[in-house]
Amino acid sequence: MGPEGRLPITQRILVVDDDLEVVRSLSRMVVALGYGVEGASTVEGALSIVRSRPPRLLLLDRRLADEDGLEVLAEMRGSELTVPVIVVSAVDQPVERANALKLGADDYVVKPFYPDELRERVQAVIRRCRPVAPADAGSELVFVPEALSVRFDGRQVRLSKILYELLRTLDEADGELVSRPELLRRVWQKQQGTATNCVAVGISRLREALGPRGDWIEWARGGGYRLARRC
Repeated sequence: MGPEGRLPITQRILVVDDDLEVVRSLSRMVVALGYGVEGASTVEGALSIVRSRPPRLLLLDRRLADEDGLEVLAEMRGSELTVPVIVVSAVDQPVERANALKLGADDYVVKPFYPDELRERVQAVIRRCRPVAPADAGSELVFVPEALSVRFDGRQVRLSKILYELLRTLDEADGELVSRPELLRRVWQKQQGTATNCVAVGISRLREALGPRGDWIEWARGGGYRLARRC
């Protein structure tokens, strides 16, 4: 498994679908966003994963091999599991959309979907459902250059030189988008095309190092990244 397989649980998205082609398509999109992927094709399998290692988001099909996919949603909300859910279904009927939203879905996308639209919906749900730390939680990011480390949440995290420079570059952009070519040039001193996977791998490892605060790093349409405003 690639670097995304080493991401913390909170940086993984669960794809629940029994159509292999759909799973592959959704998985490519998830990895391009900088998240790891887990998969399930049944209600039982999905619930097992959600209960034992809740993901950051769940992409849920309606028609699974064993039961209606909405059984996953009903079970989650009935047990107060708050993982965000986007239903991705070929069922395009207003009553079914309304039923899914009533059960607690955060969005409903009809197949065949437009990849760009689904990507934006995924990011919107993740932004909307991000936990907010209390104002006194000490979550402000402080750079310690002499130790190649950062402090936040009352702890200090040491980074490699590359990861430190990557985080510092994003921080200096003050919430603005930094493109992949710009990150390649400033952090790796390379040009676009000479190291096509450097940025994606670096972002994945940086999110892993930041743990739950990996959510600070957001992918933005256009292929770049930004450091979200911190609480």
